[in-house]
Amino acid sequence: MAELRAIHNEMAVRPRFYYTKVIMFAPDTPKAVHKGSPFRLKTATRCFLTVFCFFCFFCVLLFGGPARAKEVRSPEIEAHGGSRQIVGCWLTQKGDAVVQFYDEGGRNEGRFLGRLAWLKEPNGDNGRPALDENNPAPALRSHPILGLVIVHVAYSGRGSWKGTVYDPDNGKTFSCHISMSGPDTLKLRGYLGISLFGRTETWKRVKGKF
Repeated sequence: MAELRAIHNEMAVRPRFYYTKVIMFAPDTPKAVHKGSPFRLKTATRCFLTVFCFFCFFCVLLFGGPARAKEVRSPEIEAHGGSRQIVGCWLTQKGDAVVQFYDEGGRNEGRFLGRLAWLKEPNGDNGRPALDENNPAPALRSHPILGLVIVHVAYSGRGSWKGTVYDPDNGKTFSCHISMSGPDTLKLRGYLGISLFGRTETWKRVKGKF
């Protein structure tokens, strides 16, 4: 009887001990560890890195395509004068102006300027030559727009030029990238900050004196 009573008492104690053990170690269960634990932060970090990698891949596709295209057509550009292929007169996309590119000369070899050689409407509302009234520099606002140098670029190789372009309509200066898809077709992209936020125009070469 004494042995049976001892076994009975031991079995009666075990459930209470097991219950106490579960309560004591409940916070260390997998479910509790998952909530608010460092593991969750690591998962968020991996998600951020995944999104960042996809963004970088998208940028490579977006900006790498034009670069590869320039490499393909660069031999043609090099064969027709290289950096000086840009020299000449170009009709803007709207057809309201002609920009003449010429070599800056001197020590600035490979650098070119673009001036407004012709305007469809060279005069203002008062019948006089239109002035650069929106220029941020007050001293330059009395200069006529016709003949104004609005593009400053340098040859960057592979049939492309980089620099700045000035817009007399609003007095702002933008970064610009110029590429050529042929001897008589020029693409100028003006942008602020990065090339993604900008606008591209196609200009055609024109012959004649302006």
